[in-house]
Amino acid sequence: MALHVMRHNSILEILDEEAEVRVARLAEQLHVSEMTIRRDLSMLESQGKLRRVFGGAVPAAEAPPETVAKRALQKSEEKRMIARQAADFIKAGMDVFVGGGSTTLFLSEETASDAAVRYTTNSMEIASRFCENAVRDVHVLGGALRRGAHTLMGPETIEMLERRSFDIAFIGITAIEARHGFLEPTEWHAWLVKTLRNRAAGLLVLADHTKFTTLSDLRVLDFGEVDVLITDRAPPAEHVQAMAGHRIRTVYPGAEAAA
Repeated sequence: MALHVMRHNSILEILDEEAEVRVARLAEQLHVSEMTIRRDLSMLESQGKLRRVFGGAVPAAEAPPETVAKRALQKSEEKRMIARQAADFIKAGMDVFVGGGSTTLFLSEETASDAAVRYTTNSMEIASRFCENAVRDVHVLGGALRRGAHTLMGPETIEMLERRSFDIAFIGITAIEARHGFLEPTEWHAWLVKTLRNRAAGLLVLADHTKFTTLSDLRVLDFGEVDVLITDRAPPAEHVQAMAGHRIRTVYPGAEAAA
C-alpha cells in the first residue's frame, strides 16, 4: 500500500475520533511536513471524504462515515466463519469482553442467550445485537462516541476497563505484519488493546485473511502477547515463521490437519 494511502487512512481515522483535525498536529503525529498534510487534505476533500477549514479539516456532511454494519457486508462469509470458531471459546460462567468491529459484530450474533455469561463491550451496535439475541447480562463501557464505528473510546473507557477483569477478550485488528505483529491506526486503539491485555486472562484476535496484507501505523501487540488468532485461512508463510516459538495459537478451518 502506498504511503500516501496509509496517511489518508490515518487522517480519516483521527478525524473519526476527534471530529476536527489540525494540520500542525497531523504533521507531528504522522511524521511528515505540514505541506504534505495540506496536500493530503486537498486530495481527501476532492474525494468528498472531508471538508477543509482554516488550519485543518472537519468531516464532510455529505459523506457520512461507513458504519460497522456496512463493513460487515464485506467478506461476510469469512467473518461469520471466524465468529463461529470464536464462539466455541465462550463457556458458561465466563466474563467476556467483545470489542467493536465488523467481525466481532458477527460474534455477538453467535452468542447463546441461555448461557450464564457476562458480556462487556464498547460498541453500541454489538450491545444492540446482544439485546436482540436476548442475552441477559450485558455491560457497555462509557466514553466518547466515535462516528461511523459506533464505539465508545477515551479516558473514561480505559478507566472502566481498568476496574474490570475478564476471562477472555475478543478484539478485531486493523493489520497484522510479520515484522511488527498487530497494528492499529490511533493511540486510542493502542491504549484500549494494551489495557485489555492486562485485564484479560485470554486475549483472542479475530481477523480475516485481508489483515495480513493491510498496513497500519501503530504496533500495539507482538505475537507473544496474543493467546489465540482466529482467522479464515492459513496465514502467509512469513507470518507463520514470525509466530513460531511464541505461545500464540492460530485457529482456522483445517488448522489441526495442517499442524
